[in-house]
Amino acid sequence: MVCWVNVRTELPIALVVMSGPYDGQRYVLRVPHDPARGYVLGRRHDCDWVFNYDDQLSGKHVRLFMDQDGWYIEDLKSTNKTHLGATRADHTFVGRELLPAEQPQPISDGQLIQLGRLWLRVYLAIDPDQP
Repeated sequence: MVCWVNVRTELPIALVVMSGPYDGQRYVLRVPHDPARGYVLGRRHDCDWVFNYDDQLSGKHVRLFMDQDGWYIEDLKSTNKTHLGATRADHTFVGRELLPAEQPQPISDGQLIQLGRLWLRVYLAIDPDQP
C-alpha cells in the first residue's frame, strides 16, 4: 500500500512508479511538511511516501530535497542501497550506478531510481494539473 501526503509548491516534481503493484502510477511532490528535510521514501509509516509492500526497502531509504540549484537525492544508509539509472547522451539506458550513502546527487529530468525492487522515474519539468 502506498500512502501519499498531499502538499503544495511552485516547483513540483513527479515520480512515476516503473515496477511493482503500483506500476504506472504518477505522484506529484510539492512542498514537504519540513522543506529542510525534503521527502523521505521508505517502508516506515512516518515517511512522506510509504512503500510497505517492498521488503527490500529500508524503513527510511532515501530522501529527495530541493535547494537553489534543483532537486537532489540522498541515500539514508539503506541496507540494500539506492541505484541511479545510467544513460548515454541519447538517453538510452545502459545500466545502474550505486548512489553512495549520505552523498546527495543531483536528479535530472527522466532519471531512473532503484530503491530495493522498486524503480521510479523522475520528471522535473511538469504541469502538476496534468494526470
